[in-house]
Amino acid sequence: MSPGMDVAFREEPAPHWACEGRGMRAVFTSAASGNLAAHVGDAPAEVAQHRSLLTTQLLPSPGVATVLQVHSNEVVCATEADGDWSDAAVPDVTADAVITRTPCLPIAVFTADCVPIVLSAGDVVGVVHAGWRGLAAGVIGRACDAMEMDRSATAVIGPCIGQCCYEVGDEVVRALPHTVQSRELDHGRFGQFIDLRREAALQLSRLGVDVVDIDVCTRCDDRLFSY
Repeated sequence: MSPGMDVAFREEPAPHWACEGRGMRAVFTSAASGNLAAHVGDAPAEVAQHRSLLTTQLLPSPGVATVLQVHSNEVVCATEADGDWSDAAVPDVTADAVITRTPCLPIAVFTADCVPIVLSAGDVVGVVHAGWRGLAAGVIGRACDAMEMDRSATAVIGPCIGQCCYEVGDEVVRALPHTVQSRELDHGRFGQFIDLRREAALQLSRLGVDVVDIDVCTRCDDRLFSY
């Protein structure tokens, strides 16, 4: 664990993992906070209600900067919020990472089984949504480049699907060959399983970033959403 970082699961006021230190606060919400994503087909009024409650409980302001995620390696730099977050509007900007140098500006991405990553380096912070396509396309490296991260940087990897549960096809194996595990399943059939968390940690380590890992599988843990 990186010096000065403290990770804990907190039941109140809203169940979540929190990591604090180096001037940042990272929060990974659980399913008990409700769906916060406006782009997955849930009723906008329900998403707005969940967001409003979370804002009251955990955020410094009702404004949050976020993006419409498309499994890319695109990064945007936010200087202001997208208006009132509780409106549950779908963002206009497509990307899979958000960085900011604006003090006290909340930034967010949405994940179920993909890897959520929070980055901190000096006066700049970032959040990354990293599915297998984003990891293969280098979204982590592009976010770190945009932040001009140095050896004092820290990353927090949040809950995501574990290798225990993430069986994949040949396309994914070819894209991310370094963390493949082959296991016999039943009747002589073998499956291929990818470790997205380890892949993200390897990429961050190669960039000289200290990693804090909340090692929880979204499919195994019923406190979390899973696709």
